[in-house]
Amino acid sequence: MQYWQYLVRFKSTHGMDKFYMLFEQHNEHRLFFSRIIYILYKHLFGEINFIGLIYIGNSLLIIAFMMCVSFIKKWLPDHWFIASFVLSLCFFDLTDWGTITTAMGSMQNFGIFFLFISSVKSIKKCLIRIPI
Repeated sequence: MQYWQYLVRFKSTHGMDKFYMLFEQHNEHRLFFSRIIYILYKHLFGEINFIGLIYIGNSLLIIAFMMCVSFIKKWLPDHWFIASFVLSLCFFDLTDWGTITTAMGSMQNFGIFFLFISSVKSIKKCLIRIPI
């Protein structure tokens, strides 16, 4: 089911069914994060603009890259710029053009990567506060 079909179904359901629809399985995937963003986008702007969703998905990749650079700055304080440059070549190469230019691909792939990096960052903050 495409995301615009999902939004049509989401609009026509009522009550707890809307909550259950957020966690519905799509093939072998759970699309909770992207579905939340689609619904918020629809409520904020009143319509779905696929270019706007592509920008949101690609901005998630840029934010994840900046979070990785902050890790690198802490781990390699003297040579962080070299490692960050190599990381940027890995993140922003042209083999991902199909993912970068599609709304669902960028939201899914980059969104999950963003959630992974942010969870690692939050776990790292929690481990610093807890004496072991």
